[in-house]
Amino acid sequence: MVSMSSTSSLRPRRYKAVIACTTCRRRKVKCDGLRPVCGRCQRKRELQRTCTYIAASDHRSSTVNHHHSSAVVSPQLPTPATSAQINSGNLDAISPPSAHSPVNPGEFSFEVRAAVDARLGLPSPKKRCPIPLTDAPLFGLLSIPDSINPIANPADNVLPPRRHADHLVNLYWQCLDPLEPLLDQRSFGTTYQALFDKREIECNEQIFLCILNLIFALSTQLQESTPSEQRNSASRTFFLRAWHLLRPEVILWQAGSLETVQCLILMTQYLRCTSNLHQTWMALGSAARIALSIGLDRSGRDISEPQRENDVTPDVWQQCVFMDRSLSWSLGRSSSAPRVPFSSNSLRNGSNPPNYDSNAVTSVSEKMQELTKITGYISFSQIPTSRNPAEGLGLAMQTQADPYTVIQIDESLTRLENSLPPFQPNTPIIEPTDRRLFLLRLRIAYTRIILLRPTMAHFCLPHPQPQKPNEPSLADHITQTHATLCVTNAQKLITLIQTCSQQDNPGLIPWWYRVFFLYIAMQHLIAAMLRPDVFATVVVESWNTAVSVLSAHEHLSLSVGRCLNKLRLMWGKVGDIQASISHEVLADCDMGWRDVFQYLGFEAEMSLFGMDDSVGLGDIDWSL
Repeated sequence: MVSMSSTSSLRPRRYKAVIACTTCRRRKVKCDGLRPVCGRCQRKRELQRTCTYIAASDHRSSTVNHHHSSAVVSPQLPTPATSAQINSGNLDAISPPSAHSPVNPGEFSFEVRAAVDARLGLPSPKKRCPIPLTDAPLFGLLSIPDSINPIANPADNVLPPRRHADHLVNLYWQCLDPLEPLLDQRSFGTTYQALFDKREIECNEQIFLCILNLIFALSTQLQESTPSEQRNSASRTFFLRAWHLLRPEVILWQAGSLETVQCLILMTQYLRCTSNLHQTWMALGSAARIALSIGLDRSGRDISEPQRENDVTPDVWQQCVFMDRSLSWSLGRSSSAPRVPFSSNSLRNGSNPPNYDSNAVTSVSEKMQELTKITGYISFSQIPTSRNPAEGLGLAMQTQADPYTVIQIDESLTRLENSLPPFQPNTPIIEPTDRRLFLLRLRIAYTRIILLRPTMAHFCLPHPQPQKPNEPSLADHITQTHATLCVTNAQKLITLIQTCSQQDNPGLIPWWYRVFFLYIAMQHLIAAMLRPDVFATVVVESWNTAVSVLSAHEHLSLSVGRCLNKLRLMWGKVGDIQASISHEVLADCDMGWRDVFQYLGFEAEMSLFGMDDSVGLGDIDWSL
């Protein structure tokens, strides 16, 4: 029989809170415990002077006090005041710590899994969870050539049979364009017809062929009844043709054009469903730069382009801004798009389809633009302090991630949501404006989650606190309210996607959007279960619904099944942690819980592409 001591010696080495320096303990990062200066502080000159250690007797005293205070907590479901009292003691608790609270899906998922593994005695992972609509290969693995042959390949100009091409183009106008308007249907149709008639076309033929192949690639993925292998193979062929047609010199050295921006946005829409993270980031960044260079961000300007371009300009710029912010959120980066996007009438005069309700389209478009503006303020308010140049120079920020700012932004989201017509789940959604309105509801809930995510992370993770008074403070109440509202919006995402999946027409929104929103919602349900005293009774039913809905999407991509398995595993691990906590209290529990959030994407300090400095792109486990 193996003794207890020998069993514990077999466990992998873990970083302990007891050996961490005060600087690493305060920043909630791992510490190697080297003295007189630890390895992490040694790398930064400004931290070398502040690297100190707490005496062992002081730590033992604080640990005993913490154990004693934990032992008197009632196992019954606490009132909001009692549960909030456990976690925070001052106004800082309701102020999302910009430098130490995860604000993006990749960080959040990574931290949750790491903390769960640490609490169970497993080594912390160095790989984060792939994120849908960022780097999870929903469209299968895509191998992009490192270089492009300067000699044009005639095969890249080959078009599918006219009947099949018409079917794919019609799918785009029916399912994708109503959600995210990007192209002018009339001018596109004219050029499309001329191309098949072998007549001369007015625009850049190479760019148009690239756009057309990207439409073919995305529309192929819309066909949910087609087996995933066949779907991925066909769409990959179309995408690689587009990839070879869009020459680097067109992007980098030639004068920018609206068509080039449209092409790059379509390319990004495809790339974000593959594992090619670098190409996704660079394609979208190039689109934003070119859009700025040709003035898409400036309102009320006189342009010399034909009126057809002026009609789609607001939609193109809005897509560029929102995609840039969404990708930046997922990667923990600061968005490069201006905070206030170009806003003007987005009607497309002379190119409107039959049964076109101009007033309805104008209303939805304006609300989309308003939401895009709100996301700009959220992105600006959540810039980590350590990355903010103004903060480093001692200058005041225009917007700060304090409770009042969060409340102001939430009020704007509430006004926007209340201005929408009442949602009727049993009403069939047929009109294009209905599709975009449905996406708007999803985006509002998602945006509110992003707004409240730092506070929720602060609430769900335990913190070493001074002796607390018997009565909770206002900060305690506000912190718990923010976390509860974050969970409520995660549940709202699940309800909306469930409604969408029950429609007779499953193409209400593309399946990769449905997977993304379900993933975001399930992330936060797992995080909420780190505080079962508050959320256990309200989260389980929503979790079961989300699992059922996401399971119905497994046939669409192997990545969906792998993602679901990982989420289920995390859910089970959190349950194991709750069972173990009732029997023991570990001195390094605080560090373990903080590591949990890393896998689901809530890490404190995050470098380029959301990974630790020592982790490269090749270290991401795409098989998850």
